Amino acid sequence: MSRRLVSFLLLAFLATAPAVACDWLVVSGGSEVGFIAEQQGARFRGGFERFAAEVDFDPAAPTDGRIVGIVFTASVDTQNAERDDYLRSADWFASERWPEARFESRSIRAGDAPGRFVADGLLQIRDASREAAFVFDFQSAPGSEQARLEGHIDIQRLDYGVGQGEWRNTDWVGNDVRIEVRLELRRP
Repeated sequence: MSRRLVSFLLLAFLATAPAVACDWLVVSGGSEVGFIAEQQGARFRGGFERFAAEVDFDPAAPTDGRIVGIVFTASVDTQNAERDDYLRSADWFASERWPEARFESRSIRAGDAPGRFVADGLLQIRDASREAAFVFDFQSAPGSEQARLEGHIDIQRLDYGVGQGEWRNTDWVGNDVRIEVRLELRRP
């Protein structure tokens, strides 16, 4: 059998293989991924119009869970068109070269309060990947078909190369950024 035929058959099999089912699906209405940063000493908020998440999670067995989140950086929106254009540029997110930022949990554990959990994982922005802790609250009644996940990751933007050249100066744009996530979820 030729290599081309083997490659084609393998590709055809993978394309028709069933996808791994998620415990929860994201409901677009009411779900959001955003951030809080500081510019010239004043806090501002931004968000991403396009994002996706996979949530396989049972609060009764958090260590068996898995969370993956992706934001499409070109969809950044801070309600300021000029700032948004800068954020998409090569000095910031470099959205043309790295269109996605991604978090993938490696482990999930109980947090410091009932219903609170910590997903330790890898956060990738641009070409930098760092360990990050996603602290989140998960709310769902037993047997419910709906849930809410709200949480945050605190980062320093320069650790991820966000803000190159003159933008590395933290006097103009602060280094600390809080990424906020609110997901409305439903069972498939």
